[in-house]
Amino acid sequence: MQSPLPRPPDSLISGHHGGRTRRPPPGPTAGLGSAGRIPSRSVKDFVARGGWWVVAQVPLFGGLVAFWLLWGDGWGVAALAAGAALAGLGTALVAGGLAALGSQLTPYPAPVREGALVERGAYRLVRHPIYGGVVLGAAGVSLADGNWPGLVLAGALGGLFWAKLWFEEGLLATRFAAYAAYRARVRRRLIPWVL
Repeated sequence: MQSPLPRPPDSLISGHHGGRTRRPPPGPTAGLGSAGRIPSRSVKDFVARGGWWVVAQVPLFGGLVAFWLLWGDGWGVAALAAGAALAGLGTALVAGGLAALGSQLTPYPAPVREGALVERGAYRLVRHPIYGGVVLGAAGVSLADGNWPGLVLAGALGGLFWAKLWFEEGLLATRFAAYAAYRARVRRRLIPWVL
């Protein structure tokens, strides 16, 4: 008498008509809904956290890098010096914002769940130092390079950040009771003593 067939490995499961099909291997779609779709809860969370603001930044950053690599007329020493000063100030603002946020850093406008209101470091001077620093840095590099398209995109990025910060401040005011007092004390949004 012939022995029964061995049990198939765990990676095989019964199919609809008694056949066998393989379980999908774990990979980039692991944890996603049926047919690799993102569960609606994740999409709602992405939208609620301000994910579309992050997505909107990507083409502007990509355009800046492309124009910096492909374009540049060089407008002389004065433009180079002014651009370097702007880029340096922008870098200092970004570094100060990153240092103050520490582990609370997120690309989303919504604060991290376990976060606290940050009022130290660069946040004593301006409410959104990273946004302001990125815009100053982008404008500075574009000016130093003699790059008109880069300046236009830096302005567009500034406009996007301006709109994004209004959304973000609404979330911060809802989350932190002390935000209204902080906003009254720190009047500038992007650039210390200016804007």
